Amino acid sequence: MEDLGKRYFDELLTFSFLQVQRTIIGTEQFTIHDLLHELAERVAGTDFFRIYVNGLPKDIPTEVRHLFIETHDRADITGKLVGLGNLRTLILEELGGSMAKMVAAPFKYSENDLIFEDVFESMLMRLRKLRVLIVKVRGHHKLVFSIPASID
Repeated sequence: MEDLGKRYFDELLTFSFLQVQRTIIGTEQFTIHDLLHELAERVAGTDFFRIYVNGLPKDIPTEVRHLFIETHDRADITGKLVGLGNLRTLILEELGGSMAKMVAAPFKYSENDLIFEDVFESMLMRLRKLRVLIVKVRGHHKLVFSIPASID
Protein backbone atom coordinates (compact mmCIF):
# COMPACT_ATOMS: atom_id res chain seq x y z
CA MET A 1 0.00 0.00 0.00
CA GLU A 2 2.86 2.39 0.78
CA ASP A 3 4.39 1.87 -2.66
CA LEU A 4 1.06 2.54 -4.35
CA GLY A 5 0.54 5.68 -2.26
CA LYS A 6 4.05 6.89 -3.09
CA ARG A 7 3.41 6.29 -6.77
CA TYR A 8 0.18 8.34 -6.64
CA PHE A 9 1.95 11.09 -4.71
CA ASP A 10 4.84 11.21 -7.20
CA GLU A 11 2.36 11.37 -10.07
CA LEU A 12 0.57 14.35 -8.49
CA LEU A 13 3.95 16.01 -8.05
CA THR A 14 4.94 15.29 -11.66
CA PHE A 15 1.75 16.84 -13.04
CA SER A 16 2.23 19.94 -10.80
CA PHE A 17 -0.91 19.32 -8.76
CA LEU A 18 1.40 19.45 -5.75
CA GLN A 19 4.24 21.92 -5.31
CA VAL A 20 7.32 21.35 -3.19
CA GLN A 21 8.71 24.07 -0.95
CA ARG A 22 12.04 23.73 0.79
CA THR A 23 12.22 25.11 4.31
CA ILE A 24 15.16 26.82 5.97
CA ILE A 25 16.03 23.73 7.99
CA GLY A 26 16.21 21.57 4.87
CA THR A 27 12.88 19.77 5.04
CA GLU A 28 10.28 19.72 2.29
CA GLN A 29 6.67 20.85 2.50
CA PHE A 30 4.10 20.04 -0.16
CA THR A 31 1.18 22.29 -1.01
CA ILE A 32 -1.62 21.97 -3.51
CA HIS A 33 -1.46 24.29 -6.52
CA ASP A 34 -3.53 27.48 -6.11
CA LEU A 35 -5.72 26.85 -9.16
CA LEU A 36 -6.50 23.31 -8.06
CA HIS A 37 -7.31 24.63 -4.58
CA GLU A 38 -9.75 27.18 -6.02
CA LEU A 39 -11.41 24.49 -8.12
CA ALA A 40 -11.83 22.25 -5.07
CA GLU A 41 -13.39 25.12 -3.11
CA ARG A 42 -15.90 25.86 -5.87
CA VAL A 43 -16.85 22.20 -6.26
CA ALA A 44 -17.28 21.80 -2.49
CA GLY A 45 -19.69 24.75 -2.34
CA THR A 46 -20.95 25.45 1.16
CA ASP A 47 -20.04 22.02 2.59
CA PHE A 48 -16.63 23.40 3.60
CA PHE A 49 -16.04 26.80 5.13
CA ARG A 50 -12.98 28.55 6.54
CA ILE A 51 -12.72 31.59 8.76
CA TYR A 52 -9.34 33.22 9.21
CA VAL A 53 -8.33 35.80 11.81
CA ASN A 54 -8.12 38.62 9.27
CA GLY A 55 -11.58 38.12 7.74
CA LEU A 56 -14.25 36.97 10.17
CA PRO A 57 -17.53 36.79 8.21
CA LYS A 58 -20.81 37.64 9.83
CA ASP A 59 -22.71 34.62 8.53
CA ILE A 60 -21.58 31.02 8.44
CA PRO A 61 -23.72 28.97 6.03
CA THR A 62 -26.13 26.85 8.09
CA GLU A 63 -25.63 23.83 5.80
CA VAL A 64 -21.84 23.75 6.35
CA ARG A 65 -20.47 20.30 7.26
CA HIS A 66 -16.76 20.98 7.75
CA LEU A 67 -15.57 24.18 9.42
CA PHE A 68 -12.12 25.60 10.12
CA ILE A 69 -11.89 28.65 12.38
CA GLU A 70 -8.73 30.57 13.18
CA THR A 71 -9.34 33.14 15.91
CA HIS A 72 -7.81 35.17 18.70
CA ASP A 73 -10.90 34.89 20.88
CA ARG A 74 -12.71 31.55 20.91
CA ALA A 75 -15.48 32.86 23.15
CA ASP A 76 -16.69 35.16 20.35
CA ILE A 77 -17.42 32.33 17.92
CA THR A 78 -19.11 29.74 20.16
CA GLY A 79 -22.47 31.48 19.81
CA LYS A 80 -22.24 31.35 16.02
CA LEU A 81 -21.71 27.58 16.04
CA VAL A 82 -24.86 26.60 17.92
CA GLY A 83 -27.18 26.67 14.89
CA LEU A 84 -24.97 24.51 12.68
CA GLY A 85 -26.84 21.22 13.01
CA ASN A 86 -25.11 19.52 10.05
CA LEU A 87 -21.58 20.21 11.28
CA ARG A 88 -19.43 17.06 11.10
CA THR A 89 -15.92 18.52 11.48
CA LEU A 90 -14.85 21.47 13.62
CA ILE A 91 -11.24 22.63 13.64
CA LEU A 92 -10.74 25.50 16.03
CA GLU A 93 -7.30 27.13 16.09
CA GLU A 94 -6.65 29.71 18.79
CA LEU A 95 -3.71 32.03 18.18
CA GLY A 96 -3.79 33.86 21.51
CA GLY A 97 -6.19 36.53 22.69
CA SER A 98 -8.54 35.59 25.51
CA MET A 99 -6.75 32.31 26.16
CA ALA A 100 -3.74 34.28 27.41
CA LYS A 101 -5.91 35.55 30.27
CA MET A 102 -6.63 31.97 31.32
CA VAL A 103 -3.00 31.22 32.10
CA ALA A 104 -2.68 33.02 35.39
CA ALA A 105 -0.94 30.05 37.00
CA PRO A 106 -0.54 26.42 35.96
CA PHE A 107 -3.55 24.23 36.69
CA LYS A 108 -5.66 27.08 38.09
CA TYR A 109 -9.04 28.09 36.73
CA SER A 110 -10.75 31.39 37.13
CA GLU A 111 -14.50 31.88 37.27
CA ASN A 112 -14.50 32.93 33.58
CA ASP A 113 -12.84 29.65 32.60
CA LEU A 114 -15.58 27.61 34.24
CA ILE A 115 -18.29 29.71 32.57
CA PHE A 116 -16.57 29.27 29.20
CA GLU A 117 -16.34 25.48 29.69
CA ASP A 118 -20.09 25.32 30.38
CA VAL A 119 -20.83 27.30 27.20
CA PHE A 120 -18.45 25.12 25.20
CA GLU A 121 -20.01 21.91 26.54
CA SER A 122 -23.58 23.04 25.82
CA MET A 123 -22.50 24.01 22.28
CA LEU A 124 -21.01 20.55 21.72
CA MET A 125 -24.15 18.87 23.06
CA ARG A 126 -26.21 20.63 20.36
CA LEU A 127 -23.86 19.57 17.55
CA ARG A 128 -25.11 15.97 17.42
CA LYS A 129 -23.56 15.14 14.03
CA LEU A 130 -20.08 16.34 15.02
CA ARG A 131 -17.55 13.55 14.49
CA VAL A 132 -14.20 15.36 14.44
CA LEU A 133 -13.19 18.03 16.94
CA ILE A 134 -9.73 19.52 16.82
CA VAL A 135 -8.85 22.36 19.20
CA LYS A 136 -5.38 23.85 18.79
CA VAL A 137 -4.07 26.48 21.15
CA ARG A 138 -0.80 28.10 20.12
CA GLY A 139 1.63 29.94 22.32
CA HIS A 140 0.36 28.75 25.71
CA HIS A 141 2.53 25.97 27.04
CA LYS A 142 1.08 25.85 30.56
CA LEU A 143 -2.56 25.96 29.51
CA VAL A 144 -4.90 23.32 30.86
CA PHE A 145 -7.99 22.83 28.73
CA SER A 146 -10.47 20.29 30.02
CA ILE A 147 -12.64 18.30 27.63
CA PRO A 148 -16.32 18.18 28.59
CA ALA A 149 -17.60 14.89 30.00
CA SER A 150 -20.03 14.61 27.07
CA ILE A 151 -17.10 13.88 24.72
CA ASP A 152 -16.24 10.19 24.38
